[in-house]
Amino acid sequence: KNPLLLTCFMALQDIDSTTMGPTVWIPKTHTRAAHDRFQRIRVEDVLDSESPKDKLLRTSPSVIGILPKGSCVLFDSRLLHCGTANTSSSKSRSLFYFSFKNPKIGFPGNVGSIGYGLDTDAIGLGEMCHEIEKREKESKNQ
Repeated sequence: KNPLLLTCFMALQDIDSTTMGPTVWIPKTHTRAAHDRFQRIRVEDVLDSESPKDKLLRTSPSVIGILPKGSCVLFDSRLLHCGTANTSSSKSRSLFYFSFKNPKIGFPGNVGSIGYGLDTDAIGLGEMCHEIEKREKESKNQ
């Protein structure tokens, strides 16, 4: 069927290693059945040392988002995906993302995550890049 919501991730800098915490996508998990399996918790799972979600990530084929600066990925937002741990001692990971909702549907079931103030104010990509650079400099000075 047609996607309800498409999301675009755009790399604002090179995401050139797995230590930077790239996004991982699990193909063919955009279905209700895949989400039900992901959310299911059984007594055996609680007693096991590995959570069902960690097991799914470990055992499923996946795609890792190593992306050069300026590249983008467009995907069905229902696809199970997650950011991995950033274990780099010197690099952060910055993504700009936005979504397109099919106008024929109502609320798609996910809550927006746009930053405070950006939901009502117009902001250009240049301004956003400047704000990211400013925040990175501030975090290095702390």
